[in-house]
Amino acid sequence: MTEFWKSGERHFCTFCKCWLAGNKISIDLHESGNHHKSNVKAKLDLLRKNSLEKERQDKQLSQTLGKMERAANESFRRDMASTTINGSNYNQANNST
Repeated sequence: MTEFWKSGERHFCTFCKCWLAGNKISIDLHESGNHHKSNVKAKLDLLRKNSLEKERQDKQLSQTLGKMERAANESFRRDMASTTINGSNYNQANNST
């Protein structure tokens, strides 16, 4: 009876976007190479840069929301003060008639 041919396992390097033989020696040889190391360093630098940018954007957003909230509270406080004064005048005017 004939046996079916089966190819050897393959390993995909996500940093270099390439396929390797799936054995330990090939993987270790690839990972010790300068091209792979430079790709890993570039990926880590990109992640670090994106993380710092996201952190900066989050900080800016929280500052903007804080300013909006303070302005809304101040406006509310002024509205309540003017309503109290106008409401008191209204009540006094109705009581005098």
